[in-house]
Amino acid sequence: MKDKDTPLGLVRAGKGFYDTMDIMKAAKGSHGLDWPNFCDLPVSAVTSLLSKRGADPLICELIAAELTACYTWRKNKVLFAFDKDLSHALAAQADDIKDTDILPTEILLHPPYPCTFVKISNVISGLSGFWYWIDYEIGTGRIGLRFQFVVHDMKYSFPVIFHLLPGKTIRECYNVTVTEFTKHMPLQIIELFRDYFNTELHYILVALQFVLYLSSGNADVQDVPQPASKVRKKPGQILDKANIHSSVESVTATLPVFVTKELRLVVNFIDAPGCRARNTEYFIEPATIAVSGDATELKNVETLVLGTYKLTELGTTASESYTTTNYLIIPPDGCTNVSGVTRAALRIRFEDMTSSPISTENISWLNLPEGKQVEALTGSLAVKVFGTEADVSALTGEDIVVTVDLDDYSAASGTYTIPAEVTVDKGDIGINGLYQIQATIRESTEEPPPEEAPALGDEPADEEITG
Repeated sequence: MKDKDTPLGLVRAGKGFYDTMDIMKAAKGSHGLDWPNFCDLPVSAVTSLLSKRGADPLICELIAAELTACYTWRKNKVLFAFDKDLSHALAAQADDIKDTDILPTEILLHPPYPCTFVKISNVISGLSGFWYWIDYEIGTGRIGLRFQFVVHDMKYSFPVIFHLLPGKTIRECYNVTVTEFTKHMPLQIIELFRDYFNTELHYILVALQFVLYLSSGNADVQDVPQPASKVRKKPGQILDKANIHSSVESVTATLPVFVTKELRLVVNFIDAPGCRARNTEYFIEPATIAVSGDATELKNVETLVLGTYKLTELGTTASESYTTTNYLIIPPDGCTNVSGVTRAALRIRFEDMTSSPISTENISWLNLPEGKQVEALTGSLAVKVFGTEADVSALTGEDIVVTVDLDDYSAASGTYTIPAEVTVDKGDIGINGLYQIQATIRESTEEPPPEEAPALGDEPADEEITG
């Protein structure tokens, strides 16, 4: 196939914009610019870019769609050329609306390539083919199947958006598309392409037949077929069946069953002593999202896990205000997020939580060094505990155990500050902070230092007796 039979000329014409579009695509997820992964680069983002350069808004709409098609397609350059018989058989099926009345929109949400060019043989008058890809509109979150129709000389193209509505049939989406087109498409653009626009936009249904065929599981696709040569039959000659083509009257395509399903968003909480999810109040925004995917895979799926949250990060006191943590929404494998929302927020607070210092003298020793004496210089320890109001108020110093392990001090002699482990034997209580005990370690035969005798004159005076 020669270049003149492909849209490469249009692709080359837009190359001056591709570096800027690369930068825009790399900025995805920052500066409020974000879109789902099923869309390579939204047309609305490119339209905004052109508008900032002072271009006419109507021209921006036309150029942005063509630039986006060329930009996305040039990476893979996937082109499907349909022979005449198959093209006309597919086009004829557009007149039978029974399939579009029952086929769900979801089967269009999973094209085999990010952007595909379909070359058709004299099916739509004046048109050589079309690009198609899934687009996302920043701001509104609407999803559409983009068609960029290319005229017969490959010199220019024009856009049409086929609105994809979750849970609707293709026929319902087609009706909405026609209504939206006639309501919002500027008259100047309609006049510019008056040979192609009409009140029914029937050629969109024709183009959909090609898209549905390529999305089917049994599409007869061959890589770069060789042109068939003329074959003359001689008496007794067996013909090579590779060069024999049958007349096509109908085409049957088996389509995978995709469904749209609403999944509840959840977060897995990581509990700890004193920090329990049951003592919190929280909600997730949005609470649910809609995903599209294989019906078998989604059959038993009801929730989508956003990630984990450690409740120890929420603090140790109840609060009237919520703490917010944001999560990226990642749909299940093989599924598409059709809600248009890519991030969710967890807002959470403790409803019942308090903390308090409680003193304890309940200090015990582990692994006392043989032949050593240990004397605690810390008589009591103030331990900061937290939990529910009921659990904390019921706690006393007797319920707190401070354990000091001397395993690393077998040869020690002198005064040391030793790490201590604090445990609570009552209620669901958490311990806040790290604790240490000061102790003196000496040999068992070593006498403790004598107490200093009071100096003369320091003795209390005899009570004076008066009579």
